[in-house]
Amino acid sequence: MASLLFMGNGSTGQIDKITISNFFIDRSLELICADRKKTQSFLDIISHPLLESESILFRQEILKDFLKEPQFLQDITGLFQKLEELKKRHYETRKQQSVFLTDWTSKGNDQGALNLLKISALNLKRTLILLKMISSTFDNYNYCSEGLQAINKEIKSIVLPQEYNDLIELCTRFEFLSQVDPITILISINDMGKIYRCDLAKSYFFADDKRVFKNKRRRSNEREKEKKDSISFQVVNDTTFQDIRNVSFGKIKAYFDSLFNQIISSFSRIYDECDFYSVALDYCRFLKECGCNLCFPIFSSKKEEAMIGVRDLYLVLHYKDSTEVVPNDFCANKDGRQGTIILGKNNGGKTVFLRSIGTTQIFAQAGLPVIAQLTRIHIYDSIVSQFADSERHGENESGRFEKEVKDMALIVDNATNNSLILLNEVFQSTAFEEGAYALSNILQYFSSIKANWILATHLLQICDLLSNKSRFLHVHENYKII
Repeated sequence: MASLLFMGNGSTGQIDKITISNFFIDRSLELICADRKKTQSFLDIISHPLLESESILFRQEILKDFLKEPQFLQDITGLFQKLEELKKRHYETRKQQSVFLTDWTSKGNDQGALNLLKISALNLKRTLILLKMISSTFDNYNYCSEGLQAINKEIKSIVLPQEYNDLIELCTRFEFLSQVDPITILISINDMGKIYRCDLAKSYFFADDKRVFKNKRRRSNEREKEKKDSISFQVVNDTTFQDIRNVSFGKIKAYFDSLFNQIISSFSRIYDECDFYSVALDYCRFLKECGCNLCFPIFSSKKEEAMIGVRDLYLVLHYKDSTEVVPNDFCANKDGRQGTIILGKNNGGKTVFLRSIGTTQIFAQAGLPVIAQLTRIHIYDSIVSQFADSERHGENESGRFEKEVKDMALIVDNATNNSLILLNEVFQSTAFEEGAYALSNILQYFSSIKANWILATHLLQICDLLSNKSRFLHVHENYKII
């Protein structure tokens, strides 16, 4: 199945809605795109991060092509939308035909059988013509990505061979077939004298022939052999053979429907996948207007990470000027230590810094550029977060602490050596000493399984408990974190 987002059977992870919300990604998209359908499609895709660098590069290269040729994306989106509309109309028609099918097969309704065949012929013909238009559109643009080349190649494998023109001609023949047109019905009889197959002759498209777009006219010797086992009748409005005629119409209709379904299933993803790139182009355009540096991350097989000049997406979009948002740097695991603790006063920028790291990681694994001067990123199997909700109303401190413990227990149960865990001001609704001690035990467990974690907190007691095992960053003036 052709795809603009996935290379082969590449694996994906899962990011929960809470983490997306913690990083304000959903709120950021509301500022970028007013189309809720496109926004939701984009969120669904980035919530399943790619887990191989090859798959990420596959998506990056397609986006780069669309950034160079934005009209290309707009053109193919419109064409694949028409393909999607054809599919919907086809299946709606099939539902309406269900009663009619029973009617003409049971009562020998010759005109009904012919009408259904003509509808299927027209649907297939329109689909084939639309594929030709899509192929021509691809040829009008310059692109280098493997994904776009693969889709164009798959379409051309259908529209370039001679069988394409033969099939268009065949569809046209049945589209305009009338009751008064003479047809030849080929009846095959077994040794017992019973009919075991009947088809419209001269089409050479049989229901039991599984080849698609490769059905070539039978050689003369094959046709002669078929004639020896069959009897041909020339029928013009002969009610004696009405049932045979109807069955033949049904077989050709089934063949047309089968080809239609195969084409639709091959390209059914593309239209919805275009939404992702549409939002991605808006994202890049908005950030460029905000004066942001955008870069495509490079990936490291080790857990060494470097984010230089990273900014928070939501704040940049909110202020509409990147100069109003302080850039920060973040490096992890260079000295072999597991985990980073960010210390400082409230409203000093810890949460924004943590949010920018999480957003950068998620967008990087979605194949998107990020707000930074340079990024080298490790690919994680899971990205999880827990942010304390200090604005929650109607809930006492003990209730909040109990909820945090349950949430943290779930994170602990699912953490692996390839998890990125981001924690913000957790366990602050209890006594400082008690919260720091409980949190230090959890962080030591994350370190023992070699998970990467980042904690933003003002619990200074945590420093004494993890002084030799973690890296510490501190909030300075003007929201700089060093």
